[in-house]
Amino acid sequence: MKQLKPSLGIFLGLLAGAAHGQTFTYPTCSNLTTADFSKTELAAHKGLQEPVGFDLQAVRNAAGDSVTQVNIFFVERMGKVKFYDGAAQTVTVAGTIPVLANSALKCCGGSDDNGLMGIALDPKYSVNRWIYVWYGPEQSDATINPRLRLSRFTITAQNTLDMASEKILIDLLTSKGEHRHAGGPMTFDAHGDLWVTLGQSGNDINYPSTGSQWSATDSGLNQEWGPSNTASLRGGIFRIHPDDASTTQRKDRTGNYGPGYTVPAGNFGEYWSAQFLAKGKTDLAAQYKDPTKVLPEVYVKGNRSPFSISVHPTKQWLTWGEVNPPSDADEINFFSHPVYGGMPYFYGNNVVVSYPGTAKSADAPTNTSSFNSGVTELPPAEPGTMVCCKTVGNVAMTGPFYVYDHSLKNRDKLPPHLDNHFFHLSFQANKLWVNTLDTVAVKVTRTDELDTGLMTVALRSPLASRIGPDGALYILNYDGYYTTSNPAVERVGYKGSCFLPLIPLSIQNTQSANPGVRRLSRAISVDGPHDLSLHDLQGRALLQIHGNGPAAYSLDDLRSRLRAPGGLAILAVRTEQGVYTEKILR
Repeated sequence: MKQLKPSLGIFLGLLAGAAHGQTFTYPTCSNLTTADFSKTELAAHKGLQEPVGFDLQAVRNAAGDSVTQVNIFFVERMGKVKFYDGAAQTVTVAGTIPVLANSALKCCGGSDDNGLMGIALDPKYSVNRWIYVWYGPEQSDATINPRLRLSRFTITAQNTLDMASEKILIDLLTSKGEHRHAGGPMTFDAHGDLWVTLGQSGNDINYPSTGSQWSATDSGLNQEWGPSNTASLRGGIFRIHPDDASTTQRKDRTGNYGPGYTVPAGNFGEYWSAQFLAKGKTDLAAQYKDPTKVLPEVYVKGNRSPFSISVHPTKQWLTWGEVNPPSDADEINFFSHPVYGGMPYFYGNNVVVSYPGTAKSADAPTNTSSFNSGVTELPPAEPGTMVCCKTVGNVAMTGPFYVYDHSLKNRDKLPPHLDNHFFHLSFQANKLWVNTLDTVAVKVTRTDELDTGLMTVALRSPLASRIGPDGALYILNYDGYYTTSNPAVERVGYKGSCFLPLIPLSIQNTQSANPGVRRLSRAISVDGPHDLSLHDLQGRALLQIHGNGPAAYSLDDLRSRLRAPGGLAILAVRTEQGVYTEKILR
């Protein structure tokens, strides 16, 4: 994330953080207690079988400012798409997608990480009724390589899957006989970009031993052709922008790409090309701009099994859970830009994996394998933001960011005390945490466990979670490990009294009163101590700073906070002389 760069030299302070412990405060509101939360199980005892992903559909009132009903679409690993009707509280089969996990060639008695693995509803679902799924297609020929596929389907008015509507956006080639860590969890961000996780989808590695992960003769037994290969989507996260009007397509040895999407600016190749160029490495920067060396869809590389993902609604910050072979080294990662996570050379806090020959450097890792079709020199390996689970069980699952929405009238939405937080879970230990974010920097300032405290939720192998369109927290209880007995969704809503009013969109520009603030052509100049905040029109904070003047803030830097073209926000500067407000337009 581009950092604010005041032009007159300013001390950038942080707003006062919340107290430690499980005290969650908000001005004029009572502190949160367990009694403030309601917990409801949805779709329990409704015949779900191995639901590995879900997404939520809102039914809104005529004004569009309140959600009257939430429906749920589930994907089950063995191929079924199911629909939960929130009003009738029934589950029906919307359709069945033939998948590899349910075919004669299935691996490991069917207990592999492949099948129908991910789902996301289009941001305009109420208009186009499109859903996106990630799956491994069924096949009957063991002599050919399996595939992984991102497809779009249409849901009919009867809430069934129109199989003839399938539009394949990405179709990847994978390894023969290897079906694990196929990824699938995905999410849309506020700009309509689709983020998809994809594990290494190859031979699993028993770190830190040496062995077949370094095979020089079989790419299916070599991890260097996936996680550390920038010309492959495998072992990372990719980001695209679905666009039905796009006719661009290409084909290479890794698979088929398009039509039906464009690539947003700022992905892995573009970002790291700029970073290397700034360091004077012009040849390397050119390689990272080459779409044959770095696939344009790639956003994150160097992962074994990123099986959860979330994107901040206003800041584009990314968090994902990384499942590592040592049970004490799973990661919750949290970044504002594309990164290389280290696999297969490093895991956790950059723990080194035994490698035949010269040891790899985390500062400047290289992939010299004959199977590498991407760039040889990789970015520095990033350690996990939070390496966890040694005492609480592994399979770390990141959860959603929460940003309090003033415009949403549902009174049971999560309270403003949890604004600027994100959740994460442990699949094996049945635990839930909430992480407090710094108001400006990309970092976690505090982590609190909630499953036995504030929310006291009854978790059964939680596998995914989302903030619903109604502002509540929804958690998918998978309930077991390939032997699910009673999966369901746990809905956590708020029943306390803290409900903030809408923020009016008409604001009085007090520039003429000059309350210690001067509006320059390209900057805001401030005298003395002050608080500066930047909010979108829903009251969601984009930036908050305590400062001491004299200081100046670049308007270009402030506008850079607004990624969406035509984005609009409210700038407010509070000084001892008064408050200055201005609308900022990108």
